[in-house]
Amino acid sequence: RRRRPKPLVRPAFIGGSARSGTTILGTILGCQGDVLYLSEARPIWYRAVPEINESKFHWTDGKVWGRILLTEGDYSEAAKRSLEADFGKLLTCSRKDRLIEKFPLNLFRVRWLRAMWPDAKFVQIMRDPFSTTASKAQSWPSIDEREFPGVAIRRRMLRCFFDSRFTC
Repeated sequence: RRRRPKPLVRPAFIGGSARSGTTILGTILGCQGDVLYLSEARPIWYRAVPEINESKFHWTDGKVWGRILLTEGDYSEAAKRSLEADFGKLLTCSRKDRLIEKFPLNLFRVRWLRAMWPDAKFVQIMRDPFSTTASKAQSWPSIDEREFPGVAIRRRMLRCFFDSRFTC
């Protein structure tokens, strides 16, 4: 017997820049018994609204295809049905009641999300931009500088900026 997907009741959306703490917040909130935490559920979003798929953005005949910003004017019942069906199935399968989803680009879509779910909650994490940049730079040692020569320059610049022992 097929179960009906659970409805989305007061979904919550977490946003913030890379390395700002959105993942740890979502993980902690996801430890609550009735909460399903999803981190960047891109396939679900892209299926509902294909033009927000940033991997397919392109320039054709002097025009850009793809969108980052969505507002209440972009609301569609079809997108809402698709999102509610897919998120609802995940809620049903996980036996959870509440969805918390983290997708940084949704910071550009709050008015659109609010049009779909007026009861939605939003959390925006703000962290000092110098700290987030320094944190991101720590992941660069795994990048091959021969393949990405600009990384070596950026590493030196960031070291000079963040480490007072260096003289630039």
